[in-house]
Amino acid sequence: MVDKIKMEIDRIEVDHTKVDDRGPLDLTRQVDESKSKINFLLKELTDKVRRAEAMRRPLDTMDEIAYRELEKENADLKYDNKSLAKQVEDKVEEVKALKKKLEELDSNKD
Repeated sequence: MVDKIKMEIDRIEVDHTKVDDRGPLDLTRQVDESKSKINFLLKELTDKVRRAEAMRRPLDTMDEIAYRELEKENADLKYDNKSLAKQVEDKVEEVKALKKKLEELDSNKD
């Protein structure tokens, strides 16, 4: 009978350790709850940062693609500009030559 009572007391003590009987004003309980809340918030923050970085990456890629396209377009425009400048220079020389001929024809009429 005594052994049975001792076993019952041991069971109650074991069960008692599983129950948190600290009151809400217990400082160790508040510290534990605060740590738990901080860990939870840090995990949430880490997840938000990870999602934000994942959203930013496609934008970076899009910016890089757009930049390369603009560089190519700029190079094409520079080439076109040089080509047009050469054509204009050729036409100016042609106009000068025609003007000179016209002046010669005018001077020969006199």
